[in-house]
Amino acid sequence: MESTLLNKPNRRRRWAFRFLTVAIAFSPFLVIELGLTLLDVGKSSEAEDPFVGFASVVPLFELNEDGTRFVLSPRRTSFFAHEEFPAKKSEKTFRIFCLGGSTVQGRPYSIETSFTTWLRIGLEQADPETNWEVVNCGGISYASYRLVPILEETLGYEPDLIILCTGHNEFLEDRTYKHLKQVPAWIEKPAHFLTSTRTVQLASSMMWSHSDGKTILQTEADATLDYKNGIAAFHRDEEWSHGVAVHFESNVLRMIHLAQSNNVPILLLKPPSNLRGTPPFKSESALLTKEEISKVEEMKIAARRLYSSDMNEATNIWKEICRIDSAAAANWYELGSCLDAQHRTEEAKSAYLAARDLDVCPLRMTTALESALDEIAEKEEAPLIDLQEMLQKKMKTGNVSHNLFVDHVHPNFEGHQQIALAIGHWLRQQGYVQFNADWDVTCQERFNEHFDALPRTYFHRGQRMLAALKKWTQGDADGMPVEERFPHKFRTGQ
Repeated sequence: MESTLLNKPNRRRRWAFRFLTVAIAFSPFLVIELGLTLLDVGKSSEAEDPFVGFASVVPLFELNEDGTRFVLSPRRTSFFAHEEFPAKKSEKTFRIFCLGGSTVQGRPYSIETSFTTWLRIGLEQADPETNWEVVNCGGISYASYRLVPILEETLGYEPDLIILCTGHNEFLEDRTYKHLKQVPAWIEKPAHFLTSTRTVQLASSMMWSHSDGKTILQTEADATLDYKNGIAAFHRDEEWSHGVAVHFESNVLRMIHLAQSNNVPILLLKPPSNLRGTPPFKSESALLTKEEISKVEEMKIAARRLYSSDMNEATNIWKEICRIDSAAAANWYELGSCLDAQHRTEEAKSAYLAARDLDVCPLRMTTALESALDEIAEKEEAPLIDLQEMLQKKMKTGNVSHNLFVDHVHPNFEGHQQIALAIGHWLRQQGYVQFNADWDVTCQERFNEHFDALPRTYFHRGQRMLAALKKWTQGDADGMPVEERFPHKFRTGQ
């Protein structure tokens, strides 16, 4: 007993010595981190993008001839719709910049029926004494990494609010994440913490600025689907998808920190997607045996024969198909449709989400990206409006109806109006604007006036663009053959 008691202080001293050794080893790091924090240096917004660079960066806006207004640069008209705003910000002006992809722009139509225009009309209805400027910076096929330079530019135009809506276009352009390796789950969070420190961010910035390892992208978006038979270049690649998610998280964090460091509020929007009305664009099965392939095909035929007589049994067969060939997005979509037909809403939603996430040509924001956005918003205490959830509440069904979309991701006119109203109510909650309980109704009256004033040619152009957009999603673009543009995607073993 006496020996045990004598050993206890020795054990305590040994543990204290070990702790002190670790503390001394980390003390330089802690001192540097504290110093960078006090100097406000090394935040992630100040680090270069470690994954991609650009051949050149062209300003989105430039002064007109008499220097009174900023207008969209003629060099950017292929990807952005015309916008302009006064060079000198007047008193009682509230200036909002909305950044994102084609959803923000209002495609397949344009700014005139985007939520940015409906938002401006609604705010003018609520407070006509304020000069509301809502500037649309939605770029076709623009992913989060292309929005960072846009944000850096717009922060110089005296914004009162930044609205960021991004997530659908992350898989469109070819780039590599070979230097990014997946780490075991048990060290992922500690590793993420270390890489988010100012010391590591600043060191990374210095190293990557002189590195040739990054993908250098063209000045404007170079989507794979812009090329003939572009969909053939898409194949399942879990490592690359993981890299896309890490890159997306890095970009959103950088943009939040950029806005915060400039004392500009930022509102995040989680983009909606059409789950029910959009089958997967490309489905690839898992590696199955010949017997399994034959069995699955027989089961599909049997299930479809039951659609008019026994939907419940057909659903059970599709569940078994999904168990055998769980990687095929098309299987999950057909299961979701069967469940939907039986009003089994939550089960249908899960199947539709699986179909979306397993889509080999992911043109809709995946659950991994949605989760990353949720985590960032919570960690950074950044406001977030979940547009999928918001639109879902507007429908009687549990899944967002395709009646609010014109295609896989683009809301229709009503969908854009609902988004504008949701932002308006958020602005009211934050104290930026005040309005009465009947604001939604009076807004709708103004919306109708604006809508009726649009020329017929506007809608005709939109319909033509919608037809072209649907062909684009199927790989039926007019560009050069995708095999010539991205030959590495078709080499043996690639």
